[in-house]
Amino acid sequence: MPVADECVVPLELGEMIAVASEADVAVGAHSRSRTDNEHERTVGGVSDHTPVSARPKLSPPDVRRLAAVDMWGTSGRARRRRLIRAEFVIGVVGCITLGSFAVLSGNGWEVGLGVWLLGVGVNYVPLALHAQSLSRPGALEAELEGSDLHRELRRAGLTQFWIAVPFVVAIAAVAQWRRSPPG
Repeated sequence: MPVADECVVPLELGEMIAVASEADVAVGAHSRSRTDNEHERTVGGVSDHTPVSARPKLSPPDVRRLAAVDMWGTSGRARRRRLIRAEFVIGVVGCITLGSFAVLSGNGWEVGLGVWLLGVGVNYVPLALHAQSLSRPGALEAELEGSDLHRELRRAGLTQFWIAVPFVVAIAAVAQWRRSPPG
């Protein structure tokens, strides 16, 4: 039974990408040449020929940048800056208070919820500290100078999910601080 030279794998809503068969990969040759369209097809900036080491990795956020983009939003108004700074402070106080209460007085799943809330509250601490330092006149603008805000706002929506992973943002902030201390 002959082995197919290529198989087609559906990726998203009708988008197709050609993948070489295992026999072709083992030999390192293709029985037919691909057209430019087939060869250049990429998904999310990663082609089917991109080495695994060169593909994007899931990495923790740049905490200061996350706070800055969140504070700026789409227009950079002073009201939004104050609201986001208040959100971060309320996140610290509220999550740590509720988490402590749940850990100290809860049973079973309530203790787990309390630990999660404590972790999320700790994640808000570096965000609140960065929001405070970015509130000085001109600091936020200087942080975002020369950046593609539309692209960063799209990424920030997904990056904010890191806040829900206990202690990750706090650990990332400490690691970033150790690499380049402020001052």
